Amino acid sequence: SLVTDEDYMREALRAAENARGRTSPNPLVGAVIVREGRIIATGWHREAGTPHAEIHALRMAGELAKGATLYVTLEPCAHYGRTGPCAKAVAEAGLARVVVALRDPNPKVAGKGLAILEEAGIEVKCGVLSREAARLNEAFLKWIETGLPFVALKTATYDRQAKIVHIDIDRAEIDKNVQTDHHIIGNAKQVLELLNRKVPQYNHSEWKKYVFSFPTETEYDENEYVLTPKQILSTISRLSPEDTIVATDVGQHQMWAIQHFHFDYPGQLLTSGGFGAMGFGLGAAIGAKVGNPDKHVIHITGDGSFRMNCNELATEEFYKLPILTFVFNNHRLGMVRQWQELTYDKRFFMTTTERGPDFVKLAEAYGLKGAQVHTVEELEAAIQEGMAEAKQGRGYVVDCIIQEGELVRPMVSGGMHITEFLVN
Repeated sequence: SLVTDEDYMREALRAAENARGRTSPNPLVGAVIVREGRIIATGWHREAGTPHAEIHALRMAGELAKGATLYVTLEPCAHYGRTGPCAKAVAEAGLARVVVALRDPNPKVAGKGLAILEEAGIEVKCGVLSREAARLNEAFLKWIETGLPFVALKTATYDRQAKIVHIDIDRAEIDKNVQTDHHIIGNAKQVLELLNRKVPQYNHSEWKKYVFSFPTETEYDENEYVLTPKQILSTISRLSPEDTIVATDVGQHQMWAIQHFHFDYPGQLLTSGGFGAMGFGLGAAIGAKVGNPDKHVIHITGDGSFRMNCNELATEEFYKLPILTFVFNNHRLGMVRQWQELTYDKRFFMTTTERGPDFVKLAEAYGLKGAQVHTVEELEAAIQEGMAEAKQGRGYVVDCIIQEGELVRPMVSGGMHITEFLVN
């Protein structure tokens, strides 16, 4: 049973976690109200601009709040913002006691909330589980105290005995985000060249042999009636020249392309990496074709990303740039949906794209041809037709229909170690 202030404060801290990721620039705050050894109300700040945790808890408790104890993870605010001062509402609720985990360092509060409660004759206790409360709001506290954003890094988790050496041309950057064991001030290229002369050269052939003994590709349940990402990319790779240039947009298709296409030459893959530049792919493919007119260029995209820049099919047609576009069409914003499925308990929201355009008709509107495919056989036929069109200086669009539930695997959640996979 819950019997101490620390026990009840842990419940308040747990309540605050319910809104993680939704309260910025405000802090995460949780509150519980206890009467006669029993929690009668729980509240948390849900998002910026809405009532604070104490208000939600007081509303739930109603008249039972009189004579009860409030446990709150951060000092009640004492100023008017988008909502009124919580300290005033708490003082008027008839509470006998308030237990606070952490004093609010915000200059607009900074003890003023506690003073309001004490002036109202309420017994106040501050500092219960203050370390836990500070960890809960590391980002908020750093912003208030320094004006700088909070950067979370997970370093050297692959080897807890690792030593970290920081090479940087700017001395001010040393130990700024990560505490290092050694540092070298200088141009990174020059420093690495000097280091290469000093350190012994090792042969890692046995380690490489061990690493490459593991499966390198995701296994899919495949049949002749349903296209999988691996089938699409394996088929494209098999029927394309070895030095084909591939440009991707952003999303699941981007990951699948890197997993399954098998790139052999520098400059073969054009991708925006982690910048999230939806619509990048077609423009990149156009640039690649203009710069490499003799090379086969393909554009890998998703039905969400293609919508961002499909108007550049007009440029492709006008300048006679024979680019083959492959749309991975699951009628979803697949990468966002995957996050919603694996980390937000399948609370799907605004990720469905079951609406126009028809991508084949869109291509035709720009003077190009296209095909919608559902099987490997249909895909092979479309690629052959697309290559025939390319020889005539015309682009081609292949709308590849895949299942909505296809996932990129393995997936690692933000801030986690590379071995900590999300599966389901």
